[in-house]
Amino acid sequence: MSWLINGYKNFYNEHFIKNRSLYHNLATEGQSPKALVISCSDSRVEPSIILNCNPGDLFTIRSIANLVPPSIKDNLCSDTNVYHGVSAALEYGICFLQIKLIIVLGHTNCGGIKVAANQYQGIPSESYIKKWMSIAEKSCKEAKAKYKYSNLTEEEIFDKCGEHSLINSYKNLITFDHIKNRYNASQLDILIWNFDIKNGIITQLNKNNLQFESI
Repeated sequence: MSWLINGYKNFYNEHFIKNRSLYHNLATEGQSPKALVISCSDSRVEPSIILNCNPGDLFTIRSIANLVPPSIKDNLCSDTNVYHGVSAALEYGICFLQIKLIIVLGHTNCGGIKVAANQYQGIPSESYIKKWMSIAEKSCKEAKAKYKYSNLTEEEIFDKCGEHSLINSYKNLITFDHIKNRYNASQLDILIWNFDIKNGIITQLNKNNLQFESI
């Protein structure tokens, strides 16, 4: 643990002390994030570093493969056997913090996407991972079928599966009434980004043609 303790001490002496007023304001005035970011739990993808943000700038939701589940309607939300971590965080960020920008930040070489694309090989049927990644299952199947006879490598096809999953997450976002109503009224913007880990490049979904383009 020594590297973590030393890291904290370095943070305190080199960052916190120099930015004490920022943390004081955040503690006394509360948070007012500029954007809500849905990103992967992958240790190589840290939104605040990639986007060069300060504490308080981003309200971040992290999960395997940065998936957004569809909204569950009616009385299903009150089912005590179902938990809605991503959905609850979305509701809090949009309805209570009044955030006006959502960014879904995907990335290349995603392990979760590979699991879904490989039809859960080696994953137990009762696995939490399998249940969660089933959100992306259809998208991965569509991408694999589309690029089956292309010249793409297996890794590149996995990345295409990731892009298709990002498009699916965009569509799922719009199933939440509090998001759809604000989005349709131009009170909320949604950006779908994909981060290339190897090259450091972010591409953005063009919602008109559903293609990823350089920003």
